[in-house]
Amino acid sequence: MIDFLEFEYNYENSLIAQRFIRHVKNFSLSVNEKMPKTKRKKSWRENQRARQSKQQNTKKTQQIKQEKANKTKSRQLPKGKILLAIALIVLAFGAYAVFQYTTMPTTPKAFTIVRIRADGSVDPSNASISILENNHYAFTDDIYGSFVIERDDITVDGANYALQGQSNISSVGIDLSGRSNVTIKNTRLKDFGLGFYLYSASNNVLSRNNVADSNIGVELDFSSGNIMDENGITGCGGAIGLYESSGNSLERNTLTRNQYGVSLANSSYNSISENTITNSQRAVRLSQSFNNSVSANFLYQNDECIFMDNSSGNIVSDNSITNNNEAIGLSKSSDNKVTQNNLANNQYGIGLEDSLNTEISGNAITNSSVAILLYQSSSNALSGNYLANSENGLSIEDSSINMVIHNSFESNTHQVLSSGSESIWDAGYPNGGNYWSDYQYLYPNAKEVGDSGIWDTPYYIDENNQDNYPRVRG
Repeated sequence: MIDFLEFEYNYENSLIAQRFIRHVKNFSLSVNEKMPKTKRKKSWRENQRARQSKQQNTKKTQQIKQEKANKTKSRQLPKGKILLAIALIVLAFGAYAVFQYTTMPTTPKAFTIVRIRADGSVDPSNASISILENNHYAFTDDIYGSFVIERDDITVDGANYALQGQSNISSVGIDLSGRSNVTIKNTRLKDFGLGFYLYSASNNVLSRNNVADSNIGVELDFSSGNIMDENGITGCGGAIGLYESSGNSLERNTLTRNQYGVSLANSSYNSISENTITNSQRAVRLSQSFNNSVSANFLYQNDECIFMDNSSGNIVSDNSITNNNEAIGLSKSSDNKVTQNNLANNQYGIGLEDSLNTEISGNAITNSSVAILLYQSSSNALSGNYLANSENGLSIEDSSINMVIHNSFESNTHQVLSSGSESIWDAGYPNGGNYWSDYQYLYPNAKEVGDSGIWDTPYYIDENNQDNYPRVRG
């Protein structure tokens, strides 16, 4: 039968094939007509083939069902993937909605100049400032604009509201020009050319204010007797600048991440104390400034900490200066004092260049590349300093007639490097010279002169320098 079906498939369109098929069919009919009507009993083999055929058909049916089920299953996503897909769709629609909202055209908020007039009124009258008793004013909301004070003897409380600028280099946040006895406190200023501007202003107080992201935080020009206390200034080009200003006090301010911290130019008799200045290019600079005090400040991670040029009569004392590049530097300056400072882990401790008559005393300078450097500087006095654990304790180059006495040189790689210089290293007997931690290693046979605390053998530095009366104890 199988051969016949194959033959029929191949030749069904041919005339010979058609005749052959008719012949076979007619033969089958004639045979069937001649068979008796009684039902023929099937043999065992026929029954076996029938059972096998039935089993094969059943198995094939099951395979077809299984294939259909697998196809259906493959089209179904796992539950986790379905949830993830839904979440992504929702997020996409949400992002689109936010984009549509944020890009919708909005009416820009008007920049306002708010004034407290000389008569005490607020202009404009609907500004977010309330008038209180006893010449007190208070912010009642954030203000987008500038604030001009035209009245003396008042107090303005920002109540921690913000005064927002336009990032314009010529804009002023709070203008106190010509004012006296005005207190501004608890305000937050941002994005101005000048945060606070005091021109020809006196005896004003700025307290607990914050200035951020402005060109200059506070500027004083030709102003005196003002106090800046506990203000925070960050992210500005310059934090506080004084020009031709005297008798001002900068206390307990926190200045961080500004290009410059405190800058004085042609200014005198100002006090800079107990401030924290970090992450600045230059923390404190005095240029052509005289008789100022820089004391008890904490200076950390700055490039230059305290720098003077063409300045005299200034005192730098009791500051904590750590982890900076240059701690204290003086250039072309004279008659200044650098005393009782604690300098640690700075690249350079105290450096003088072309400077005269400087007193460097009582400082502790440790873990530096150079603890003290004198370059082309003469007639300076170094006494009572503790110079330890540095690569170079004292480096003197092209300098003369400097007095170096009663200092402790402790465990420096090079206690002293001197080039082209001749200095004075002791105050004679019995006042003595300096303490050298490596003295007994270099001079194991030296003895103390009586109970004087002076060794009997000089400490040799070079052919032009030696400590004739080295001290036994630091």
